[in-house]
Amino acid sequence: MKKGFLLIILCVSAISYAIAGSPGPQKARPVSERQTKEQLDSIVFVDHLGNGINKMEFYFNEKFWPIKQINSFWNSHTRSYDSAIEYTLDWNDDGYLMSFMEFSPERNEGTKEEYTYNEHDLGDSKTISVFTGDNWEYIEKYTYEYDDRGNPIGLHYFSFEGSSWINQRKEVTAYNEDDRHTLFESYRWEDGNWIGDVKEESAWVPGEDLLTEMLTYDWDSERNDWVAVTKFEQAFENGKITLQQILYWNKEREDWSGDVDMYGEGDVWHNWKTDYTYDDQGRQTREIAYRSVNRVWIPAYEYESLWGVADN
Repeated sequence: MKKGFLLIILCVSAISYAIAGSPGPQKARPVSERQTKEQLDSIVFVDHLGNGINKMEFYFNEKFWPIKQINSFWNSHTRSYDSAIEYTLDWNDDGYLMSFMEFSPERNEGTKEEYTYNEHDLGDSKTISVFTGDNWEYIEKYTYEYDDRGNPIGLHYFSFEGSSWINQRKEVTAYNEDDRHTLFESYRWEDGNWIGDVKEESAWVPGEDLLTEMLTYDWDSERNDWVAVTKFEQAFENGKITLQQILYWNKEREDWSGDVDMYGEGDVWHNWKTDYTYDDQGRQTREIAYRSVNRVWIPAYEYESLWGVADN
């Protein structure tokens, strides 16, 4: 029975893999072969009088991988269990999930997800279809791209209309040599064109998890291109932050001087920066913040830390 608990987790994990989260590139996760021939057959739930409530049945293939789970509810009129939901999983010989199906015999409807993989066993596509009583019909498809190191760099989302796959959304991502994000772009398909939603560019200290710059953009529908909006910058010395600032692009001045009515409601956004200083033991001793108005930095606040002998 102790081993059975592990098999419940295995079944739930397999189902979670198939239906987890929002669409995104996921590296395939093979299911390990079990080192035992004991599997949990079923779990029956009863009330305090011993009357049946529901039942969960588990099925495995010859490699002890979960291939089906049936959830049933007790029918007091027929004195038997009625199947409510059935989960079916199909694996390839290497232990990668090829399809996952959730089906309700009572409602005669269900959903199915089918997966393909590239030559590196990374998720290549996910296709979703629904059963409406007569046939399985496609509704969505996701395709994925990767760089040479296996990082996801592209997501393409389609909907199925009529007999064709139609563009809906796409995402583009890039990484530096340390596999940290340097670019993220998302687009939606509208009237035969790709319209930008979000764009961010990032820069990092080489070899370290220290962000030095992040640019954010808005989509300019007139130019049909991205325009810079904000720039976040940080500077470091010996791994400690010495400068942090956020700058806003001023369209009229065509520079990062700020003083921008960002949303056209009279709320002006000013640039901000903060300087940090440390003593010879690396302890922060001062923090000074500034606000920029008409290109002039004006002190906003200052903090000073005093360290005594007991703090050494």
